[in-house]
Amino acid sequence: PEALLLKVKDTLEVLMLSGNDITGTLPSALGKLEKLRLFDASRNSLSGDLPADLLDLPKVREVNLSENAGLGGTVVVPKIPSPLRVLDLRGTAVRGCDDLRDRPDVFKNLRMIKCPGDDM
Repeated sequence: PEALLLKVKDTLEVLMLSGNDITGTLPSALGKLEKLRLFDASRNSLSGDLPADLLDLPKVREVNLSENAGLGGTVVVPKIPSPLRVLDLRGTAVRGCDDLRDRPDVFKNLRMIKCPGDDM
């Protein structure tokens, strides 16, 4: 998947993988998809750490990784203001999500944030 993502990094805008019984880790190449607006890999069996630069993508509006119990790591606050509107990490083991609620300087467009421990 890493090589394929790098081939489409300048064109891919939407990546919908929800409910496909995908296992394994998220490839680090996700953080290189400069045009990505929507990423949904919810309801799979992903594991490992959330890619550190996923929320740094310049056009990302929605990220849904809910219901991936093996997915962990720590959310890294983007270095620049993010266009992110929706972030759903319910049903994961990702840490630091609650801290994002207190960062309107970075997430001016955020409309919905669901963290581990929030109701499904």
